[in-house]
Amino acid sequence: MVMPTRVPVPIQFGSLGVRMRLTLANHRVSEIVFGEETRLNGATLVVGREELTRHLLADSRLRAVDFDIARPGDPCRIGVVFDILEPRAKAPGSGPDFPGILGPMAAAGQGTTHVLRGAVVTVLDEDAPLANGKLIEMSGEAAAASPFSAFIHLVVIPRAAADVEPHVRLNALRLASVKAAVFLAKAAVGEPPTSTEVFETFRPSVPGQEEPPRFVYITQVQSRQRVAEIDEQILYGANTTGMVPVGMHPNEWLDGAVVTAHMNLGVETYFYQNHPVILEMYRWHQEGKITFAGTIASVAGSDNVDRERNAMLAANLAKWTMQAGADQIRWWRAACGYGAHRPLLRGVGRPHRGPDTGHVPRSTRRIRGAVQLPGG
Repeated sequence: MVMPTRVPVPIQFGSLGVRMRLTLANHRVSEIVFGEETRLNGATLVVGREELTRHLLADSRLRAVDFDIARPGDPCRIGVVFDILEPRAKAPGSGPDFPGILGPMAAAGQGTTHVLRGAVVTVLDEDAPLANGKLIEMSGEAAAASPFSAFIHLVVIPRAAADVEPHVRLNALRLASVKAAVFLAKAAVGEPPTSTEVFETFRPSVPGQEEPPRFVYITQVQSRQRVAEIDEQILYGANTTGMVPVGMHPNEWLDGAVVTAHMNLGVETYFYQNHPVILEMYRWHQEGKITFAGTIASVAGSDNVDRERNAMLAANLAKWTMQAGADQIRWWRAACGYGAHRPLLRGVGRPHRGPDTGHVPRSTRRIRGAVQLPGG
């Protein structure tokens, strides 16, 4: 019996087979001030301190919350930082904000998301030790080494109730961080954006034209060398316990599916919202250099058995489901190094094999057209 030849069909992510298309409606913010109610007045974000306080203190685990504003060049230092987020809010009918954490479970990465460019929500952890803690210098020589010194910060300092356990306190900080980010960005809903960006992997085929090489981005969202807390929300609200590699549309990373772990080693949620590797691969895709076939989220195993298993599953997913194909995986790291510089990475850097890549399982050496950046 002669079997018909199968022609690879491009995989489309989204509900009921609908193409996944994300539009970012960007609103430029050049100033933040406190006022009676939260609104966007041109390029000035007016923050209603009292209404934001009530919004965050609806969580009974918090006894108080304080706010401050830090601008580029201010003679101040911000810390210890729990997380940094760009204010974003979904337009009506575009899906929930931070599904699994703030909103109900649904696929992120579709519809329209309003973004306040130039502003960030910086949440502090008043109980975190200064040793190994993250600080932001807003002026002086040190500010030049921090990409976040160029932003206007609404600094949020949640204060937990005295009887709250440490892991519960951190979960309360996470909820406060996403609530504050969405609350601010909702001021832009209904306002005309400064600019828009559209992200979509679909590209119609051209008869007689060969498809560019298919690339898949594989990365880690958590290291199992530090066991996540039971209520530590990382991927769609899950703490990644028992997680195996999972395929994700690139838009999901940009639109709230992933936030950083409590111990994030210099990668903030802002990094995922503006994921430099994904943005660069999108650029290559739009230029026709590659076909951006998808992404794979994984975790760093706690031993070599876990690493081999995860590598095999990621390799199979990339090769057989996303059809990346061929010989070997390429390992990359950020050209600008580690830590706070990573969120402003442009490009995927240079080839690298070193101690920060760790164990390289045999399974992953059989994929080409995949880019892996060691997770933070």
